[in-house]
Amino acid sequence: MLTKPTGWDRIFALPHRVEYYVIIGERMYTDEQIVSLQVERALFDRPGIGNTAAAQLTVSLLGVDTADVPRMARLDIRCRLVSIDNPLDATETVAKGTYWVDTRETDQDTGVLTLNCFDAMLKAEQRLVDPDDEDADEWPKTESAVAALIAQRMGVTVDPRTVLRGYSVPYPTDWTCREILGSMAVANAGNWMITDYNQLMLVPYAVPMAVLGSEDDAAGALTANGDMILLPSLNPDGSRRMNLTADVAELLDGGRTAPIENVRIYYDDDLLQVAPIPEVEGGYTLEVFCYYATGQMAEDVLEDVSGFAYHAFRAETALIDPCAELGDVVLLEGIANRIGTMSITMDDLYTADISAPGGEEVDHEYHYEAPIERDVSRRVRVGTSYEGVSITRKNGITVTHYERGEPTQAGVTLNSHGMGATDQAGNTKLDFDFAEGQFDFNGYLNATGRLESPEIYGDEIYADAAFIARQEDPDDPGTMINMGYMGPGYGYAEGTDTPGVILSHDSPDQGATIYVIVTSAGVRMQAPNASVYVYAGHAVLSAGGNVIDVSASGATLNGSQIATLDDIPDEPTPTP
Repeated sequence: MLTKPTGWDRIFALPHRVEYYVIIGERMYTDEQIVSLQVERALFDRPGIGNTAAAQLTVSLLGVDTADVPRMARLDIRCRLVSIDNPLDATETVAKGTYWVDTRETDQDTGVLTLNCFDAMLKAEQRLVDPDDEDADEWPKTESAVAALIAQRMGVTVDPRTVLRGYSVPYPTDWTCREILGSMAVANAGNWMITDYNQLMLVPYAVPMAVLGSEDDAAGALTANGDMILLPSLNPDGSRRMNLTADVAELLDGGRTAPIENVRIYYDDDLLQVAPIPEVEGGYTLEVFCYYATGQMAEDVLEDVSGFAYHAFRAETALIDPCAELGDVVLLEGIANRIGTMSITMDDLYTADISAPGGEEVDHEYHYEAPIERDVSRRVRVGTSYEGVSITRKNGITVTHYERGEPTQAGVTLNSHGMGATDQAGNTKLDFDFAEGQFDFNGYLNATGRLESPEIYGDEIYADAAFIARQEDPDDPGTMINMGYMGPGYGYAEGTDTPGVILSHDSPDQGATIYVIVTSAGVRMQAPNASVYVYAGHAVLSAGGNVIDVSASGATLNGSQIATLDDIPDEPTPTP
């Protein structure tokens, strides 16, 4: 809950309207130029801790030239309450967020300029340390010191309501500010946001009973007809309580999870810290990631969230007090939870759809992962496995095969160094080293398309079609011509076609006339009007219509005997 100016509650209880101001640089735009103001804020889009969400503003202005708004301009939104009966009776203004322009569009028909903006959380997408500039010996640092350092990088300050345990944060080699904040949020069982006053604030996840007050107070707050009471996050001692009433057009009850019974914190690939299991019946295990997790941290987080049953809800078109904040606690029709999202329409009435978002994860009784948020979108958590798919800094992306819900040794790994694959027995089937340019494959390669390489080695290389030698045409650079063919062919032997391998200049279907063919019946070398055929016990030479057949019994010419073995002279004996 924002601190209320003097007279705020008095005017809020009267017929009133909300007046807005948009400040861009030295210019201030009022209701006369403001066509619409819409803000989307979220701690998360599903239950969990370790999130860092950015708020989004969409503002439409009339009579404002796009040239009057610098690129990446800063916008400050403020509002105040004004009595309808006495317009001079008004409060001081309160901040409603600081944003930076991301995109813009001008309606050519109306001239309305629409600006889409985000708050400072997007500035967390930068590395906190540069190994070339900062000495690792200056680390570790306390969480408070790191939070202040990150806030400085983002151009904000830390909200004084933020309470951190004080763990030591090790040197964050290549972690971004957003990733570090995510780990710090896990360590402290909460989620980060940028407040309306442009400060970095950690909001606790669970709702302690001290916030709700006594059972009598809670019972009195659960009124009918859509009335609700919003309570701010209290100090650790339970002091300072502010209530406000709001009307709700429609309430949607998303159901309640089982209570949290244990905490499992991953901190390096598959390594984790697990808190001792308390006696919580029917609960589930909260699984999260923190790169500096310890066993004590798991126990501390469990102490904060143990027994907490998240109750999802959505209250549509709530007429809430503009001083209400993301993370305030709502008691409504038997529902008690923090406001996890706010979709605010900044009009005269200041209406908002508020929720503690649920989704299918709410029904999981044993675990769910809490991803770091980018904008209000889901982002995969480093080091956590999602049904066999995980991303780690050591291995990159790993996809593991699951057999009946259980992981096997079969999987694929992809990172900046290379790519690999193993079978279910854990044998390496593929190893592609990007740096060395070496591709090792153990298995059957079925190439249905084009396979090119200056050299191919293998104990056995199979081809269903043919190998064709090609080179660039010297008379037509850039054009490739076929220089030779090696592939399947048929030889004619003893009245039948015998399959074999043919080597030729042209392929058989192009009318090859010069070739060598090897079959199970023999070998034939063919040229126009001439051939040599060698088969069992015979060597046949054919040229110009003449055929010489040499066999063990002698030689024939065109079928007539021309020589026998007796006609072949003995080799002369060398003279000494």
